[in-house]
Order: sequence, then structure tokens, then C-alpha cells
Amino acid sequence: MLQIFNDFPLPEIEQLIRIEVKQEALVGEYAKSKETRMKLINAAGEIIAKGGLNTLSIRAVANRAGENVSSIHYHFGNKEGLLIATVTYAMSEWMKYDWKEFVVQREGLFSSDAGKARVIKELVDILFELIFFSSKPWWCSRMHHLTIMDSEQTGDFIFTNVLEPNFTMFFDIYQHIRPDSSEDEARQWAILFMWPFVALTVSGDTVLRLLNKSTYSRDLLDTFKNYILRSTLTNLALPEDKTGGTS
Repeated sequence: MLQIFNDFPLPEIEQLIRIEVKQEALVGEYAKSKETRMKLINAAGEIIAKGGLNTLSIRAVANRAGENVSSIHYHFGNKEGLLIATVTYAMSEWMKYDWKEFVVQREGLFSSDAGKARVIKELVDILFELIFFSSKPWWCSRMHHLTIMDSEQTGDFIFTNVLEPNFTMFFDIYQHIRPDSSEDEARQWAILFMWPFVALTVSGDTVLRLLNKSTYSRDLLDTFKNYILRSTLTNLALPEDKTGGTS
């Protein structure tokens, strides 16, 4: 090591060290900036999930995150920018999921009732994973439903990027299962199929209170998942999936 250093003039060694230190500082600043951004997003998400959009303010977010108000302006520009960033983070897994491909990849299953039942089971499993078993913070599943109902700006954003693709996929599945159905019938079924998921998230506090529970346990969510699956299969006059069960 000393021999290598001796091959370079001292000023060049000092310059290389300065460059390396500067690069490490930039990496540290980026990491700190990213950490601050996520603290603000998480604080905003928790506030929205607990109190609704009307309780969101720059001051409240800064206080909850333990950051300065100026940090919000620096990272997001204004409250609307923070709101969109928070919604985007909460829904990132939904937005990257290729819903059209879900139906395309299962075209062959719609030729039999057992195959149709299998599609419904896989769909319910995926929805529960995205909503309840994701690695995202607890507030994510609740917040996106609240923003659909309470905000025109984020409502349009979520409708275009999440709700409409989901709805279209549900609509397509119903028409594959019931080819003779009308468009109105398919739309009505899609809405009714979505509703239990909305109730379990938006009205989660009320549901838990009625159940005398403080949180959704895995066992409880599995019970709800099985109930939704069986109800959906019964409604569609399909048999329970025997290849993977309903658990």
C-alpha cells in the first residue's frame, strides 16, 4: 500500500482524497434527503388515515415528522405536491401491477367452471396481499380510499391510475365468466365485488370496534378473505376451487 502511494505525487493523493470525501458527503446528503422525504410522506399518510384530508396541513405534517415547514416546500413545493407524493407512494404497488395481463394470462381458464373459480381465487388472493399484507405502512390501504372520496385532485389521480384499471379488469373477468351478460350487469358486479374491500379499509375502525378488536390479525383477514371468496363464487354459481382450496 505504501509503495502504491509513493508512486503518486503528494498533491495528487490529496486531490483524490478530497474527491472521495466529497462524493461520500454527497451520498450522505442524498440519503438524508431521502430519509427526510419519507418521514414527511409517512407523517402525511398517518394524518390523512386517522383524520381525513381536512386534517392535513403543512404545519401538522412538519410537527408530526419533527421537521421544519421549509423541508416540505423544498421537497414537494406545497401541500398539494405532498399529497400527490403521499398517494403515489401508498399506491405504487397497485400502479405497477399489470391488470390487463392478469386476464390475458388466464384466458385458458375461462373454458371451465373450475378454471373460472380458480381465477376468482387468485384475484381475491392478490387483492388481499396488496391491501392488507403489503410491506407498506399501515396507513396506505386506508388512505387511498379516503382520497378517492374526499379530494377531486387525488380522486382523479387514483381513479385513472388505480381504480379504473382495477374496475376494467373486474369488468373483463365478469364478461369472460358470463359472456352473455350486458355491460350494465358487468359494471354492477364489479362495483359490488369491490365494495367489501372498501368497507374493510375505509370503515376499518368501525369494523374493528364491532368485532371488539384493536387490529386485523392474519387469522381474521383470512376469515374475511374466505368469506368474500365463497360469497363471490356462490354469486357466480361457481364451485369452490379444489386445487388450492379457499384458505
